[in-house]
Amino acid sequence: MPTQRPRRSKKRNNLADILRNIHPLTHPLKKVLKKLLSFKIHKRPEIAFIIIIILTILIFSCLYSNLLRGILSGAPRPSEEAVMESPSPETVTEEETGLTQEEETTEIELDIEKKKQDILQTLQYRAANGEPVFSLLIESPPQIDGNLDEWMEELVPAILETHPISQPTYLKENYTNPSDVSGTFMVAYDEERLYLAIRVIDDVFSQPFQGSDLLKGDSIIISLDTDLQGDFYERANNLDDYRVGLSPGDFSSLSPEAYIWIPQETRGDEISVASSKTSNGYIIEAAIPWWNFQNFEVEDGKAIGFDISINDKDFLEERELAISSSPSLDWNDPTSFGTLVLLDTTKISGD
Repeated sequence: MPTQRPRRSKKRNNLADILRNIHPLTHPLKKVLKKLLSFKIHKRPEIAFIIIIILTILIFSCLYSNLLRGILSGAPRPSEEAVMESPSPETVTEEETGLTQEEETTEIELDIEKKKQDILQTLQYRAANGEPVFSLLIESPPQIDGNLDEWMEELVPAILETHPISQPTYLKENYTNPSDVSGTFMVAYDEERLYLAIRVIDDVFSQPFQGSDLLKGDSIIISLDTDLQGDFYERANNLDDYRVGLSPGDFSSLSPEAYIWIPQETRGDEISVASSKTSNGYIIEAAIPWWNFQNFEVEDGKAIGFDISINDKDFLEERELAISSSPSLDWNDPTSFGTLVLLDTTKISGD
């Protein structure tokens, strides 16, 4: 018959179970403890006392190591959790939408691009005169002061696009290079006005003219066909076609101003114009009331004929050339104008 094991072995097993549950950081000490357990502790009370001391040390080392690991991992203590601030509105918004601000802006821009493509699918426009320019609806108009900081920020859900003015169209044989004259523009609108921001590079600024003669100096000409679909093939100007001039003034005695030549010649006193001088040219900012245009109604997706030209005088008695946003512009032929499309983006949310 097999010999029955002494009862003290069960005590050793209980101690072994304790050792298996001790924190891994104490593995070297467990080896020492197991060595001590190999002695007959019922005959050696001093060994039992040593074991108790070692177990106490191991227990406290476990507690300390867990606390230390929590501190190093950045886990807040209960007192810290109790005083944590509530999430900011921006954080809540991101959590609710599941999108960061950058991701949400990207989705809005994609939705705007899709709306543009949908409009172009059915829009009648003159592709030879360049791709249509989209004017985005704004809820708060910019201040007309010759400072374009507002335009570079988010007047609308997406950043406004910048378009080139670079095609030599009038006396183009005098054109040399973009540093002589070139430009860019941005355009926006609301229910009351069409807004323009134009940045011109001009190596020699000269504007001594006013009124109907302002186009002879450094200046801007805006060409519009407000009934594009109604007279799409009409090659002569009529009552729905407009030619508007903008002068930056001379930054001394002459103030910025506007003048209208077509359909009826008159001063453009109702048009707001401001300008500023730059190191390599000038800036013109303008707001043109829609009521200047006979029978025109502002509608989402509506297209009009459109061009912006820059007159350049340099040292001559009057302008030596003009460059335009449309490649083959003829001011007397509306079929040579580019296309501007009004686009309401205020209801696009990125959803």
